[in-house]
Amino acid sequence: MQTSGPIRQDLGLHHTEGFGDIKPFAKNLYEATCDGKKCLLKTPRDLTSLLRREYDISCNLQHPYILTPLRFAEDTPVGPAIVMEYIEGCTLTEFVAKGQSHEVLRRLLVEILDAVDYLHRKGLIHNDLKPENILVSNIGNHIRIIDFGLSDKDAEYLIKRLGGTEGSSAPEVIDDDTNVPFTASSDVWSLGYIISIMFPNRYRNIVKKCRRQNPKDRYPDIGSLEKALCNADRLRRFLILLPFVFCAIALVVMSAYSYHQKRLQEEASLKHRLDSLRNEIQHEVIYDTLLTTQNVIQTTYQTVYDTLVTTKHEVTHETIYDTLLTTKHEVTYETVIDTIVVESSPQVEDLKRRLAELQKDSAYVAKIEKDIKKMYLETKKILEDPGKVPYLNFGYQYTRKWIDDVEKYKRESCPDKYHHECRTFFDKYLYLLNDIVNSKPTITDAVEKGEITEEAGEYYWSLVDEYKPFKPFSRK
Repeated sequence: MQTSGPIRQDLGLHHTEGFGDIKPFAKNLYEATCDGKKCLLKTPRDLTSLLRREYDISCNLQHPYILTPLRFAEDTPVGPAIVMEYIEGCTLTEFVAKGQSHEVLRRLLVEILDAVDYLHRKGLIHNDLKPENILVSNIGNHIRIIDFGLSDKDAEYLIKRLGGTEGSSAPEVIDDDTNVPFTASSDVWSLGYIISIMFPNRYRNIVKKCRRQNPKDRYPDIGSLEKALCNADRLRRFLILLPFVFCAIALVVMSAYSYHQKRLQEEASLKHRLDSLRNEIQHEVIYDTLLTTQNVIQTTYQTVYDTLVTTKHEVTHETIYDTLLTTKHEVTYETVIDTIVVESSPQVEDLKRRLAELQKDSAYVAKIEKDIKKMYLETKKILEDPGKVPYLNFGYQYTRKWIDDVEKYKRESCPDKYHHECRTFFDKYLYLLNDIVNSKPTITDAVEKGEITEEAGEYYWSLVDEYKPFKPFSRK
């Protein structure tokens, strides 16, 4: 086991109450063997009664991330001690110093929060959380919280007046202010210190809120702290992916534009082919019809001529014309067109059907764009309102709501065959909304430029962390 404690030396103490191979491990902590198994011995700081109290508290705790005490030994080579299970590993301070990935440290932080939340649900406040009191095992890299010597479960305990560790314990613990009760927020202060050690360049606003002087201004419980951390991770991932999203949207918009142009060209081509075919068929049928009609006219003309001659009427062009009118044999272009059976052609019918489907699709796609654009304009109006979204950080929640609304529209109101077009318009207008959001300054920028005070900046960050709408800062 690696440690930052003193150099281990064999004390020459063997087999008192079955203990042997006693070696210093850290302050008030020894490595030993008991019945052939390794263990840790914790000795009292000042009073044996306090050590006994620590054992009484920790022996009732059953959690995978809390070091389990095995028993309380009155007579060991180093005096009264708590016998604890042995963990191969190192302290959290040493583990972080080795250089770890964000994912590994984030998982360890989840384990720490889970263990502290368990303590709070048991009605126990640790009061001395710090990296030195957290062990990280070599196998699996899991944490174990140790040292409950300053834990508080009852206001009458003497331990409450001993204070914690300067820098890592809350001010009310250090100052022993009897007017300020120990609550979950006291451990939240210490967790802020631990987070700053594990992630020196991240979660700075969360750390600031954890370590505020007034306990009421901190996160009230572990659940609230976990939610703030998750929100910060989501926002960071969103900001990191934003440039890639812009590139993807640009590619999709270009692809959508090309697809739309292709559809228009196909539709125009179909119309042209249909018109050409209709003209071709009409030309042939009209020609045949005119020939037939000409034959009828010639026959009728000859019949009329023969009749007039037979009856010895004076035969003139006007007479024949009047006779044809009398028989109502009117031959006009419209009459010929009416007789054409061009619409019965199977090829023309197929083209007409495809054209009708294209026109129907185009109308529905236009409706989808109109609906999504309406939602976009509503959100755009909010994002451009400085009274509602003065900083980039507040724009995310409105953009997120717009995304959810469009996804719901796509799921409930858009047939599957139009999902591609729906996605195209979604990407197009999301790109425009992101442009609006990114044109605004961040809360951090405003603080650094002196546009708002740090106090106001922390207030606005708290609203963002809790997904609350923007509300101007007021000291009231």
